[in-house]
Amino acid sequence: MQNTPSIQITWLQFVLLIHGTQVGVGFLTLPRELAQVAGSDGWISILFGWALSVTANLFIIHAMKRHPNATLFDLFSLFFGKWIGKPASVVLLLYLIGCSLAVLFSIVSILRIWLMPKTPNFMFILLLSIPTYMIVHHGIKMIGRYAELIFYFSLWIILLLAFPVNHSRWLYLLPFIKEGWMPVISATKLTILSYLGFEITFILYPFLMLKKKATSAVIVANTLTMFFYILTTLVCFSYFSSLEILQYTWPTLSLLKVIRVQFLDRWDVIFLAMYMVVISVTWIVYMSLAVFGMRQVLPKSKPSITTVAILLITLALSIFLALSQSQVTQMTRTLSYIGFMIAYVLPLCLWCYVKLLEGIRRNQGGNSS
Repeated sequence: MQNTPSIQITWLQFVLLIHGTQVGVGFLTLPRELAQVAGSDGWISILFGWALSVTANLFIIHAMKRHPNATLFDLFSLFFGKWIGKPASVVLLLYLIGCSLAVLFSIVSILRIWLMPKTPNFMFILLLSIPTYMIVHHGIKMIGRYAELIFYFSLWIILLLAFPVNHSRWLYLLPFIKEGWMPVISATKLTILSYLGFEITFILYPFLMLKKKATSAVIVANTLTMFFYILTTLVCFSYFSSLEILQYTWPTLSLLKVIRVQFLDRWDVIFLAMYMVVISVTWIVYMSLAVFGMRQVLPKSKPSITTVAILLITLALSIFLALSQSQVTQMTRTLSYIGFMIAYVLPLCLWCYVKLLEGIRRNQGGNSS
């Protein structure tokens, strides 16, 4: 079990690690996906998704409180023994690696389509691997600082979204609940997948400096993400009509084409280049936790070697598979369903299991007395 003071993270870093992991590629596609299911009422589904993600995250905190120095890798072996715990840890490890790769390939795919269509995938991966290695192999404390730095760096996005507001037609949002509540509820499943990323609490909790503030931290982290998603979705819905937005794969990028100044015509290009830095938090956090998890599964493994191995695998996949946009989307969708099981179902199962164990021990204690 891990409890090393030298790698503890602050409350703010804990918040921003969760928030930074949640805001990934979904930020660019979520408004269109919501419009497909719930029309202009899709923004309400974000609120429902927030409530579910906060609830699931609080279940995680509740489960972790009983073993404050243990990560999920430790809990698997503690609760289920090594014969079940080790395979479960390997599955979690593969999930973390898969998420990191999915985000990397997604942003590379967007960069190719939007900016440089003739540049092969492996060139992007090769260039991104160098800064990724420099951060990941330093461990959890370093990614905490990185998430904090990138959050301040990303605040300009909110200011950028103010430009399309001048051209918005807020009547596009009316009337509310025009098709009833069912489309809104159906769209909620899209939003709960967009909130994925808070499951890293299972691994980061032991490193939190003030654990008594963990509850407030997860609420603030998910609320920040909710605010970010709602702001973007409302701006998109008020700029595009509910039918027009369906024509754009990444409506958030298309939205920025409205910004015109004398010295620069393509703000969307600048935005995408800068947003790549913002989204790097997502794949770097997942990869860093995968490196950490590898040490739990194979205690003699070294972080630097594991990091290089993961990056070489990523590079090899980009060379030999040459994943298309649809294949990357399918890969992300599959991992989202696995993430749903880990983030939303597993905390509830663990909570029930812990309660059951406590009940059995209480009864045994009562009988023995």
